[in-house]
Amino acid sequence: MKIIAGLDIKNQSCAHLASGVNSLPAIHDASPSEICRRIEESSIDTVQITDLDGVFSGQTNMFDLLKDMRQATKKPIYFGGGIRTFETGKKVIELGIDYLVLGTSAVKDQELLIQLIDAYPESIVVAADIYKDNVYIEGWEENSFISLDEFLKTLSLVHINKIIITDISRDGTKSGVDMSFVEKLSKYPNEKIILSGGIRKEDLEIIKEVSVYGVVMGTALYEEILAN
Repeated sequence: MKIIAGLDIKNQSCAHLASGVNSLPAIHDASPSEICRRIEESSIDTVQITDLDGVFSGQTNMFDLLKDMRQATKKPIYFGGGIRTFETGKKVIELGIDYLVLGTSAVKDQELLIQLIDAYPESIVVAADIYKDNVYIEGWEENSFISLDEFLKTLSLVHINKIIITDISRDGTKSGVDMSFVEKLSKYPNEKIILSGGIRKEDLEIIKEVSVYGVVMGTALYEEILAN
């Protein structure tokens, strides 16, 4: 099971949201590139970078910072937040980023999703942000009224490398994983599922029992990384 460091970026700084609320993000002092350098020296497997400004505006503009973060670690990087055009996705890939993470676009723009899959078949990851069993988009502010089950069935028709499934109600809270939420995923291909939302180190042994591909840890890992 892969341990993935979730790095949320807002105003060029590391941040995190609590339960998907954008109004009061916590901002951390360490620079994103410094965090990536520390991750490079750690046992963490992968980095997931999310441009929160891109998530809420619909357009990412953090290419220079993303380039610096890429240079700070050799570990695989997932990047999402504001990838709403093919040109944006292409630019991110050309920076050396390993995986494009599509959330809103995967729901609202199937043409773009297919276009990116055709161009980068091994590099497309979908983010499914879930609240009360529905997929939320536009920075967790809009209910798509598509259930998680329906969404995953649709994604099974195309080649998606991985699916990051976030429990919005627990994201950024360090409240621990909701095993009833996890158990709902048992019927899906475990090699594709990455869990996110409130996960703590003490949850890892329990999660291993369901054999998911990986977990994203944000708030809990920040404290550990910054303490070293």
